[in-house]
Amino acid sequence: ESSGYCDFGKIRDFINDAGSALSDCLYKNAGFTVSAIEQACEALVCPDGCNFCSLQFYGSAQMGVALPIISDVDAAVMLKSPMSVKNSECGFAMGSLGFNFERVPFLMAISNFIRKGNPKSKTRLREAGPTGSRVSILTVKISPKSPSFDVVVCVCDADDNPLDNESRMILESVNDTDYILKCVECVACSAGIDPSVMCDAYKGALRIIKYWAFQRDVYGSTFGFLGGGGWSIFLARVLCDFFRSDANDSFNSEIPATFLSQKF
Repeated sequence: ESSGYCDFGKIRDFINDAGSALSDCLYKNAGFTVSAIEQACEALVCPDGCNFCSLQFYGSAQMGVALPIISDVDAAVMLKSPMSVKNSECGFAMGSLGFNFERVPFLMAISNFIRKGNPKSKTRLREAGPTGSRVSILTVKISPKSPSFDVVVCVCDADDNPLDNESRMILESVNDTDYILKCVECVACSAGIDPSVMCDAYKGALRIIKYWAFQRDVYGSTFGFLGGGGWSIFLARVLCDFFRSDANDSFNSEIPATFLSQKF
């Protein structure tokens, strides 16, 4: 303002609310696609002896910061075997657990099921990731207004141990989002701030950063820039380092600092 006075309350409110209505709109439009994928999974997995547990969002969708046009919805089909594996090393045959499972045919079956019920929907099956860490992804877009879904499959035993390397990587991605928010909450508690207030401010700031980067064509790992996951870790790391400064000697940053250092 011309007087030099800055209303930090208004700035705080802007950060907390920025983009939230757009995110809410995206999730509302995503509901029909979620139902279609869940119906497909429930119809397909029963004959193979494993149970469909849930369709689990991860990444920006799980965090609540997905934005129309900018964000796809990352979702993992969580399948669980009725049996446990005492030796949880990855790489053994899933057939030893009483069911035969092949990821690509399963994703193709989901695609066929969805397209049969929604003839105008678009689907595409692809692989992504570096050599040795490839992940099969089914992209689903049911209608022009609905967000695009990137669907992967995670198969665990009865004790939630991943049954192959691809499931392990997917489970880590799902858990990483929870870890990031826990880091933000840990920062807030150590700084004497209400964790819910800090998380809301963090999410609002992250939406602003995502929109800023997208508008300037510097968003997305495909193009060599930080994507949604990279920006979320970067912002959490900035918060951690700020409250770990000399002015905050009482801040116990061991948990968030260790996790964020590994990721960024």
